[in-house]
Amino acid sequence: MNRQRLWSATIFSLYSLLLPSTVWSADEPVTSISLSEVTRSVCLQILQETVQQANETPDNKFWPAMHAAEALTLAGHAEDVRKALTRLLKTEKNDQHRCGLARELVRAGDRSQVAVMLNILTRENSNGHVHACESLYKVNEIGDGIAMRQAMQQTAN
Repeated sequence: MNRQRLWSATIFSLYSLLLPSTVWSADEPVTSISLSEVTRSVCLQILQETVQQANETPDNKFWPAMHAAEALTLAGHAEDVRKALTRLLKTEKNDQHRCGLARELVRAGDRSQVAVMLNILTRENSNGHVHACESLYKVNEIGDGIAMRQAMQQTAN
């Protein structure tokens, strides 16, 4: 099986664990499927390699890396996700990417990163307003609600 198909199968298998739930956190137990040790090892290796590509250009490697980070968290590797993404968040300038990094850090147990998304939500001239709203929704967070209500009242974006 080629790496592309294996990666797709890995993501599909790990995402299937989420259904029917749409909101989860690293603190909630997740039912797992049975994989052979060889298959599990290969899947984890692919996911870990994909997360490491988050800071590579072109931009098309970033979002698959965020999905891989989510899958790694589900697979019990939240600490690895926190180590990899915390480093990237410190240097990332693109607000859309900052939202993705912060969201996956929250999923991996670092709730302090909610502040990053709330900050982007309120920042003027940011390209990340919609990403911030979506990411906050995905981690079941609205902060004190003020920034979210202000964002919902505007009609420009």
